Amino acid sequence: MKRAVLYIGNVQTYSCVVMLIMVMLCTSCLKNELLGINQSVRLENIYFEYDKWEILPEAEKDLFDLKELLVQNPTVVIEISSHTDTRGASKYNQQLSQERADATKHWLVNAGIPEQRIVSIGYGEEKLINNCQQRVNCSEEQHAFNRRTEFKIIEGPQEIEISNSIFNQNAN
Repeated sequence: MKRAVLYIGNVQTYSCVVMLIMVMLCTSCLKNELLGINQSVRLENIYFEYDKWEILPEAEKDLFDLKELLVQNPTVVIEISSHTDTRGASKYNQQLSQERADATKHWLVNAGIPEQRIVSIGYGEEKLINNCQQRVNCSEEQHAFNRRTEFKIIEGPQEIEISNSIFNQNAN
């Protein structure tokens, strides 16, 4: 085993233990996770601008990853859910979130995923993930956190393996 060099202040320390710890940490970063049916996964880079539903260019990496996951698992049917912040009327937010979910579905269908494998649902402001409710003073970043898209498997295998480097499984 090669020795790792650890710098502590100006002192150079050689340690096989340090190298072993680094390898263990990196290995756990690359470890795949099991995604169960009805377990939501937040698509980390699919946020929407205020009052808009267009897919932003920075969202495409996550959508390509989701497309690949669907290609590799041809019996999986997913629900795409989109959410809004609480600004605006509840009825409008419901419609806006449906437009966002439909835009995400449309992107995947245009990328070659059969339409019947994707259900799109807009939840509006029903499922907030922070305390930015009506009449609560929140920053733009806090509101933006609620404007999100998630997916979950609704039909197919009870669980599939996904790379945790691609998807963050801390959605609601």
